Amino acid sequence: MKKTSIASFFFILKNHVESCFDTHHGQLRRFPNSVIIWVYIMCLNILFQGFLDLIIKFGGYTPWIVSMPWRIDFLFLTAISVLMGFHTLNGMKHQKLDVTRNSVQLGLLVETALIVGDLHFIAVYKDIIPEVFWFRMFFVGLTLINVFILLFIVHRMHVFSDKQGKIHIF
Repeated sequence: MKKTSIASFFFILKNHVESCFDTHHGQLRRFPNSVIIWVYIMCLNILFQGFLDLIIKFGGYTPWIVSMPWRIDFLFLTAISVLMGFHTLNGMKHQKLDVTRNSVQLGLLVETALIVGDLHFIAVYKDIIPEVFWFRMFFVGLTLINVFILLFIVHRMHVFSDKQGKIHIF
């Protein structure tokens, strides 16, 4: 029963992505469905996190959510991540997808920096603001999903490999 539910979910997700982005035309037809689906999930995850970060930040000015200190560097990393997610979805809408070495390196760098920034923030503020651990660990988990998706793309699309199969990261 459980296996059928998971298979049904992925079937529905595959059909949804195919209908939203017309994956059988344009540049998208050259990509495996699994890559397109995981990129879609990653983009939704990024936009969801950006939205939640805004709610938490501005909700801190209300009596219902604990106020967190401003982190300008983190704000810009989040903005870069959200812009990349938005533009990737917009590109997919026009049957284009960029999984070049540059875009994947930038994605991995930004997502890793977000994780490191959150872990540092937790280490500094966990005794001052006890709620910070659960707030930010939730985001660390979501961002780790993005890192794993990017690593899957690297593996599936041989992003860092040349024609002879040798790996070149830089």
